[in-house]
Amino acid sequence: MKRLLALIAFAVASPAAAERITTFWKLEPVTPTGARTVDAREPLLVEKMLPVRLVRLREPAVPAGSDKAVPAGAMLYLVVNSAGATGFCTLKDRSSGHQAKTLFIPVADQRPCFVDRDGDGRFDASFSAFEPYTRLSPPQARGSVDAAQPLAVKAAYEPVDIHEFTVPLTISYRLILRSTLAKSWLRATVDRPGHSDEVDIVGTAAAGGVRFAALGALVTVRSADKEKADVQVLVAPAGYVYGNGSRTVFVPSLPHLPALRD
Repeated sequence: MKRLLALIAFAVASPAAAERITTFWKLEPVTPTGARTVDAREPLLVEKMLPVRLVRLREPAVPAGSDKAVPAGAMLYLVVNSAGATGFCTLKDRSSGHQAKTLFIPVADQRPCFVDRDGDGRFDASFSAFEPYTRLSPPQARGSVDAAQPLAVKAAYEPVDIHEFTVPLTISYRLILRSTLAKSWLRATVDRPGHSDEVDIVGTAAAGGVRFAALGALVTVRSADKEKADVQVLVAPAGYVYGNGSRTVFVPSLPHLPALRD
């Protein structure tokens, strides 16, 4: 396996391509942080990836040009393009039958997304999106918010707590112990339904140990053997990631857009 730290970019960046839509994901640790002793065979840090905004349809929504309604109660997550236009996309159908039909042709797996152009709490336009196959990144959507077409009938929606998002998406970090601590790696694993991808991160010498940095996390390993490791795990006060091709990009704050304000 190639050990390319560049594949997981510890960087601040912004969507570059015009009308490439981006999904921002909030990082939330699910394992303790700070100084502690851990089982060396278990992840030193696990973080959930949650959509920064999640809404639920209050009534069925029929996409433009379709006669098939997205049912009331369906969850949709926020996407934004480089001009700041926003939409909400339905979740990918991960049923085995549907996956078998589109396994080798991601662009064929189109799903509806909706736009509230006048901000009245009702979707009034729709576009379609698909999820490209990528490595080492959270899910990405490809589509055009700007190309959204008017709905025949508006559909109301409501915001919901992002923790109601049920798709398991995580980034975890595990120590790969070598002959010496200085030669050891931190293995980052991006897990999402259907597959997981790994990359090994090389550390740098630090006072009393080895330090690894990735995606707003700073992991210092002070000592380790096959059974346990003494570590200090620090994470950014706020952290978000988005996929950019086959890599994950970290940002410490969200763009200044109305849809992203708390």
